[in-house]
Amino acid sequence: MGRRAITFLAAAALLGSACSALDVSTGATTTTAPTTDLGTGTEQAIDAPQTEEATTSTEAAASDDDTTTTTIFNRLVPIPEEPPPFEEVTLTTEDGVDIYAKYWIDGPTAVIFTHEYDAAQAGSGGQRPPQSSDSVLIWTSVLAANGHTVLSPDWRGHGQSSGEYNVKESQLDAKAAYDFLVGEGYERIVMLAMTGSGPVVTDLIASDPGIEPAGLGLLWSPPQETGFDATRALPDVEASVWIIGYDSPRLARWPKLLEAKVVNHYGTYVFSQIPTGLQFIDVYGEEFAGRLLDFVESV
Repeated sequence: MGRRAITFLAAAALLGSACSALDVSTGATTTTAPTTDLGTGTEQAIDAPQTEEATTSTEAAASDDDTTTTTIFNRLVPIPEEPPPFEEVTLTTEDGVDIYAKYWIDGPTAVIFTHEYDAAQAGSGGQRPPQSSDSVLIWTSVLAANGHTVLSPDWRGHGQSSGEYNVKESQLDAKAAYDFLVGEGYERIVMLAMTGSGPVVTDLIASDPGIEPAGLGLLWSPPQETGFDATRALPDVEASVWIIGYDSPRLARWPKLLEAKVVNHYGTYVFSQIPTGLQFIDVYGEEFAGRLLDFVESV
């Protein structure tokens, strides 16, 4: 498990690392979607501005008078100003790669939160990408600050983990994270996968009978990532599946494609477009934090 050390980060670290652009990779072809920020509030907003309030979700319901019902999501959870203290642990994969992870120890439910891949890494000449578990630090901090055990690993070749950038082999990294928590005694594990890590984690759950999470959250996940296809894997996933999407012309179809293959559907929610000049966390941060906690606590 490696040496553990308690580490504190300043609030600047919480907001300083930006998520990469969402990308869909299929085989050797990669299509990069418009840039938005889904983690730390530092990248530009995408698409056209909207006027929808940050704390409301609108559900169109056809009634006799053809009116629209607006449902307000009442669980708004403040974003911590800085992350709770965590331990640094080293996970060793089956192929001998040392994986760095942040580890918050709290409640009986354990959450594995996987970050996005750096799509530019393939042509970077081996330079280590800046994206790591820091890119999801806001959301892991929300979970940890509200009574949940959280493990947030860096993929191989990312952040402080060893090894070379390799999406296909990173499935072993997710397995090492799951096995670590089982070894720590956790029986209820929820897996949350951000963007491109979604298909990787989905395939792992479908193909490895030893991986049995209580729930799988696919957060802005594309249907495919290099060598993995979530739409093929989802019919074999027994865990309750939650899908989060974003309403833009290119990204709105992702939740529909995924949802059609889910066997045990917890629910799907698609966030509306962000007003120009704002980031996701400005508009939807507290609402998304509340939805995250609802899923982890009720799945």
